[in-house]
Amino acid sequence: MIFEECERAGLPQPTVTDEMDVVRVTFMRPNLSGHKNDTINDTINGTINDTINDTIKGTEKLIYNRIVSSPGISAVALADEFEKSLRTIMRSLKILVDLNVIEYRGSKKTRGYFSL
Repeated sequence: MIFEECERAGLPQPTVTDEMDVVRVTFMRPNLSGHKNDTINDTINGTINDTINDTIKGTEKLIYNRIVSSPGISAVALADEFEKSLRTIMRSLKILVDLNVIEYRGSKKTRGYFSL
C-alpha cells in the first residue's frame, strides 16, 4: 500500500533495507522547486528584509546580521565581539526583540538570541 500511495501522490518510491533484523523504509522528499508557495515566500521574505533594512540602523543592524550568522549567540559574546558595553548591547537587543526580528530562547545552558 505504501508503494501504491507514493505512486498515486507522484512521489518517488521508498527504499526498503533489512539490516541485522531491522527494516528501514526511506522516503524521498518531493522536489518543491517552482512550487506555488515560492512566490508567497519570496514576498514575505522581501517584506521582512525591507522592514529590517529600513528600520534597523547602525549597531542594531550589525547585531542582527551576527545573530543571523550565529544563531544562539549570547549578549556577552556580542558585547565582546563588538567591543561595546553589555548595557549598550542589551539596549540594541531590546529594540530588535520589540521589532519581532529576533527572539531570546533556550534553556539555562543553551539560551541565546535567534532570528525569526
